[in-house]
Amino acid sequence: MLVALAVSVAGLNVTPPSGWTSIGRTDFGGSYGVHYFWKIAGASEPTSHQFTRGSGTNTWVGQFIRIKRTNSNTPIKLTDITTATALQINTPVLSGVPAKALILDSVVIANGIPGFRNDGVNPTDMTFFTEATDGSSLDMGLYTQYDLDGGSNGARTYYINGSTNKPLAARVFAIDVPNKPPTLSLTSPADNQTLSEGNTLPVQGTAGDTDNGNVVTVKYKINNGPVRAIASGVSDGSTPISFAKSLTFNNKRLWDGSTDVAGADLAEGVDHILTVWTEDDQGGKSVEETRKFRVVWNRPPVISGTNENLGTIMAPPSKTYTVIEPEGNPFTITEKINGTVIRTFPGVAGQEETVTIPHNLWIRLDLDTPHSLTVEATDSNGLTSTRTYTFIRTETHIEFMLDFDNPDVEAHFTLDGMPKRVLVTLERYLPPGSSIEFVRVCNNALDAEPTWEDMTAAVVAGRGYLFTNQVKTAENWRINIWVCIAKGTATERVRLDGFGGAFD
Repeated sequence: MLVALAVSVAGLNVTPPSGWTSIGRTDFGGSYGVHYFWKIAGASEPTSHQFTRGSGTNTWVGQFIRIKRTNSNTPIKLTDITTATALQINTPVLSGVPAKALILDSVVIANGIPGFRNDGVNPTDMTFFTEATDGSSLDMGLYTQYDLDGGSNGARTYYINGSTNKPLAARVFAIDVPNKPPTLSLTSPADNQTLSEGNTLPVQGTAGDTDNGNVVTVKYKINNGPVRAIASGVSDGSTPISFAKSLTFNNKRLWDGSTDVAGADLAEGVDHILTVWTEDDQGGKSVEETRKFRVVWNRPPVISGTNENLGTIMAPPSKTYTVIEPEGNPFTITEKINGTVIRTFPGVAGQEETVTIPHNLWIRLDLDTPHSLTVEATDSNGLTSTRTYTFIRTETHIEFMLDFDNPDVEAHFTLDGMPKRVLVTLERYLPPGSSIEFVRVCNNALDAEPTWEDMTAAVVAGRGYLFTNQVKTAENWRINIWVCIAKGTATERVRLDGFGGAFD
C-alpha cells in the first residue's frame, strides 16, 4: 500500500494520479490544507507520482509511505484504516484500534521550529520515521508505533521541544497489521508408504508462528474425512511447537487409540491422502502438506492343501500341512476333532506339521457318523483360517483288553494266589450277521508270554470257565480278558455297552 501526505493551500483541492483514493483532508489556520491519499501498489510502480492542485502560488510539502502486507491473500483495504485529526488547539484521539496495528502520526509544524529528531518530542512512545519540508514555511513529520494491545490509544498532545508551541495540524492513522500465517514442517511420515495390519503411520513435525501469543493448532485429515487436532500451543514468536501422533492401521481403518480417524474403510490398491496443516486463533492458516499412502488389508494365515473328505475309515487319519502368514505376523495353530482340542502351539511359517487323532479320542468316536478333523491357524490380529478333513469311522470288529494303566483295574486283577475259575458276561447287542469272534482269558498276564485260553463257548453259554494253566514266571498272578466281536454281514450297529464277571 502507498500513502501520500500533501500540504497545500487551504481550500484548494489536490488531485491524485489515477488509482489513488482520498482518505481525507484537514484545513487549518485559513492558510494550509493537509491532504491524505492511498492506493494499492501494483506489481510495478512509476518512479514518481504527479499530484496536481488548484490555482495558487504557495509551495507545498508531500510525503510518500510504502506499507507492505506479508500475506498476499489478505491485502490491505480501506476498512483497515482508522484515522483521527487535530488542529492547533486540539489533540487527536484515536479509538477502536485493532490489535497489532501500525500507527502513523503525521504532524505539520511551522518551518524553523526544530524538534522532529529531538528526544523531547511527544508523544514519547512514538518513533520518529521521516521529515519533509518546503524549506521556508512548513515541516511535515511522521512518527510510527506498533500497537500490540489494540483498543484506544488515548489523546495525543504534541509539544515541540518541550515548549508550548503546538503543531499546526496532526492526523493519526491506525493500519491493521495482518496476522502472519503459521508455518508447518512435516518430518514424518515419508511419502508413498504401504501399511499392513498393525502398522503405524507416524505424524510428526513442528509448527511455528512469528506472532507472539497466538494459539497454534496442528490439524489433519485422512482423505475427505473429519478434521482432527494433533496438538496445540501458544507461540512465543520464535520457538517451534513440536507435535507427534501415531495412527494404527487395523481392520481396514486408521485408529488414534479407539478413535476411527477416517470414518470409513480404506480401500486397497488406491492412494490415500494424509493432509496436515496449522491454524492460529487469528484466522491464519499454513500451507497444507500432504503424504500419500496405501493399505493392504489383513489376510488370514494360509494352510496348505484343500478341505478333504477322507471317506469311511477304520484307522485314525494322519494329514501333513504347512502354514504361512502373508503379513509375517505371529500365528497359533490349533488342531481339533469335532471341536475338541487335540493340541495348540505357536506356528512356524512353512514348517511341516502332522495332525492325527490320539487313540483315546479315536475309540470314543461314534461309528457310522460323520466327524470333522480341523486345523485352525489364527494370526496375532485375530484372523483365522481353517482346514477341514471329514470322515466316517467304521469298524469290522470291537476289540478290547483290560486297561492296567488304571490303578483300580491293576489292583483288582493282580493276585497272590492262582486264579482257578473266571466268569465273563458281555452286555451286547448282536444284530443278524454279527458274532462273538472270541473271548480269551489268562491268569498269568504278568508273564512275558501269557497263556491265553479260549472261553468263547462259556461266554456264549453264560457259564464260568476253569483255567487250565497252573504256572507263571512273574512274581504274582494276574487275570486279563481279551474280547473281539465281529460285525460280519450285519447291517445294523453292533453294540457293546459293558461287561462284568467274577473269578476265584
